Amino acid sequence: MKKTNFQSRLRFCCISLLSVILLLSTSVFAACSETENKPTPGPRPKPPAIVEQDLSMFDTIPHYGIEQVTTYQLSISGDNASFNNGSKTAKLVEKSPLPEIVCTREGEYLIGIKNAKTGQIIKDYKFRMPAEDTEIEVLTSTEKPIYFKELHPDSGSFDMASWGAAGRSWAESEALIEQSAPFTMNAEFSIAIDKSGVDVNGNGDDDYLRGEILKLNGVAGNMSRILTRVGDKDTEAGITKDESYTFTYNFENFGENTISFRFYQAQGSIRASDAVCVNAGRTITLAPGEHVGYKIAFTAKDSNHNIIPMIEFRSDFIGERLGLAMAKENKVLECSHNIQKVEASDGDCGRPAIPNITAARIAAVCGRMKAAKCLHL
Repeated sequence: MKKTNFQSRLRFCCISLLSVILLLSTSVFAACSETENKPTPGPRPKPPAIVEQDLSMFDTIPHYGIEQVTTYQLSISGDNASFNNGSKTAKLVEKSPLPEIVCTREGEYLIGIKNAKTGQIIKDYKFRMPAEDTEIEVLTSTEKPIYFKELHPDSGSFDMASWGAAGRSWAESEALIEQSAPFTMNAEFSIAIDKSGVDVNGNGDDDYLRGEILKLNGVAGNMSRILTRVGDKDTEAGITKDESYTFTYNFENFGENTISFRFYQAQGSIRASDAVCVNAGRTITLAPGEHVGYKIAFTAKDSNHNIIPMIEFRSDFIGERLGLAMAKENKVLECSHNIQKVEASDGDCGRPAIPNITAARIAAVCGRMKAAKCLHL
């Protein structure tokens, strides 16, 4: 009986072992068969051919990350002039100023630009590129024109906070300022160039010069010089002792508030008594969008490579934006009208008020200040 049971168990174990071996053999065979029947991968397909595109569309279609501008061709007709690189054509964006032009005929000088399409003749510094391809004729003369140059302050030209702490007068802070100067300083006073290459209008929308927009902060009474390079001294571009010049100042209010200020051009230092007053020494007040232009006569006491314009706040400035454009002409200013009478107020130039005072008397009363107002001629 025991033997029969043992045999039965042995037979069961053998059958189970054979079943496992058979199952494993079937799985391995199936796996091998599947691997052997799998197709061998071929070479990867080639990408499609590159599509030829007209990339010029990106000149006019805005797309992310690149500022888009449209350029137009400016061409010079005739054989009397070219651009300074020798080319007769240039690519410019709308409202760009005229690139430097070189007269190619000996003894000829540039005196104007004529639009071939419209026939309009303008000074070269007044040219602004139209929104279309344009051909111009360069007008020349054998007579050398009066030297004219637009002037621009650089970002390091503003000197204000270095001359006094908050509430201190300039006379307490700097020996160059006379004791009667009414100007004060405050720690929040600042001037910076907000934007360059801007047309600043003067007496009319077509009376423009290329200049800067200044961003100004401060209180009434703050004053700063705006040191501006003109050219090497004792040259045509610079300042020569005892020579007389005409300077143009255009002011335009690009801000949102009415502003008031006075403007001067000093000689060799920052002594207000040596300054030429713009607008006959009177306050200039501009509402938003208003603009005005003035010319002053200036005779140099010394040779120099700079001029020293100065601005004095007559109102508080909180982030105000003042357009300033300046130009120098090597000629004596000629006025077509009598110098206007001006009225002095208490505190002006540190002297008591004298009503209805003439410009000639201002020179004596206001510490030799010269006063003259001339519109653009």
